[in-house]
Amino acid sequence: MTVAIEDLKLLSDKVLVKAMEFGSRKTTGGIFLKDDEMTVIGARPRMCRVLAVGPKITDIKVGQYLVVEHARWTRGWEMTESGEKIIVRMIDNKDVLLVSDLPSEEYTSSEKL
Repeated sequence: MTVAIEDLKLLSDKVLVKAMEFGSRKTTGGIFLKDDEMTVIGARPRMCRVLAVGPKITDIKVGQYLVVEHARWTRGWEMTESGEKIIVRMIDNKDVLLVSDLPSEEYTSSEKL
């Protein structure tokens, strides 16, 4: 059974996110970012999009983009958003490095290898 995002109520200072990218990539500037494959090599922060926030969160809003410190997220699990299946992850507010209303070109327009 797949749970719908609309049926969730987050607790405390947790943040639910989607669209976290994994795998090796090349930035728009030509820098190769190797996949971390559960090792220190290629470890890097990840950008994601906010789906829901807990009631203690005041500086992060649904729909914003976050850059999260490396490996500071849960394993992904499947949910539905408006009838579409997506993979979501939970993060702690303290692991957010930056917040943006727009996705960063460096993270989103780079070429996947």
